[in-house]
Amino acid sequence: TTTTSRRRRRRRVLATSLVAASAAAASLALAAVATGPASPSDAAPRSRFAAEPARDAERHDAPDAAPSVVELTAADFLDHEAVVAWLRDDVGIASPRDAPADVLSLYVPLKVVIRIDAALIGQHPFAGGYVALNLIHEAPELARDGIPYTASLMLVVDYATGALRAVAPTFASTVGVVDDGARTTHFLGLKARSTRELLVAAIQGSDTQFGPTYAWPWRRSDDDDATTDQVVQKFVVLAGGAYDDPHDVQISADGRGVWKINARHTGVVKRSLETGAVLAAVEGGELFDDSTNHAQLIEGDSKLIVSNKDANAFAQIDVASGRLDVLVNGSPAGLFAGP
Repeated sequence: TTTTSRRRRRRRVLATSLVAASAAAASLALAAVATGPASPSDAAPRSRFAAEPARDAERHDAPDAAPSVVELTAADFLDHEAVVAWLRDDVGIASPRDAPADVLSLYVPLKVVIRIDAALIGQHPFAGGYVALNLIHEAPELARDGIPYTASLMLVVDYATGALRAVAPTFASTVGVVDDGARTTHFLGLKARSTRELLVAAIQGSDTQFGPTYAWPWRRSDDDDATTDQVVQKFVVLAGGAYDDPHDVQISADGRGVWKINARHTGVVKRSLETGAVLAAVEGGELFDDSTNHAQLIEGDSKLIVSNKDANAFAQIDVASGRLDVLVNGSPAGLFAGP
C-alpha cells in the first residue's frame, strides 16, 4: 500500500508539472552499428530481396526504388555452427538440420521478414551498416519449474542484404553468458560500443528486472567481410557483474565506466567497467519509479535524459547540480501522448 501510494504521488507530480510526451519502452532492443554512408558504387547485392509495392508514406531524397523485403528462414540460422552446436549439445537435438519444423520452431524462427525502404532512409549513415537485436521465444505452455523461455538469440543483420552476420544463442553453455541453467537471461539494453563490439544489458530471472552488463565482440575485425561469422566471440562480463536495471546501458564519456538506472529505480549509477565500484550517481527524485526504463547521458555526461512510461513523460536533469532543466509531459492533450 505504501509503495502504491508513493507511485500515485509521483505520477500526480509528473502529471501536473510536465509539458509534452515520451515514447514507451520497447520490448526488443535495437542498435545500429554505423560503417559510414553507402555510395552507389558500393551498393551491396540485393538478390535476396523481393520488391514490395510502394506505400503512401513521405519519401525523402534517395534512389527511386520500391521498398524491398527479405525473408530469413530456419535454414539461415542453422547456417551458423554456434546455433547447431547449441541445439545439439545443450538442447539435445541429435541432428538439428534434419529436425522437423514443429521442433525447430521452439528454438529458431521459421521465418523472419525484414522490410527496408531506401527512399525513407535517404542518405542516413546507418544505411551501410548493421542492425543488432535480441530475439527471445516465450513458451509458457511448455514452462517447467518457472522457466518461461526456450530460446534467446543475439543477432547482427546486414542492413543492405538482410544476411545474418552473426548469431549467438545466449542459452548456450559455451558463449559466456551467466544463466545458472535457468534459461531466463536475455538482453534489453543495447548499444554499439564500436563497429565490432556491442554493449548489452541483461535481464536475469523470469520475475526480476535486474541483471549484469556484458560486452559482445561479435566481429573479429573491421576488415572481416565474410557473409556469416562462424566464430561466435564469447560475451564478457563488465562492471564486476553488478546487477542494475537492464533496460538501458551506456559507456561513460571518459570511457572508464558504464551508466545504468540503479536497481532501486531512484536514479542512475556509473560503475567502473573493471570492478563495478560506484564512480558516480544521480538521484532523480519524483522522476524515477518502477516505470522509468530509459536514461541517456549527453554533452559529456553533464546532462541526463530520462523517460517515465506510465506518466508518458521525459525530462532533462543537470548532472552536477541535480537541477531539473526541462520537463515534458505526455498528458492526453500532449502532442506525443501515448495510450
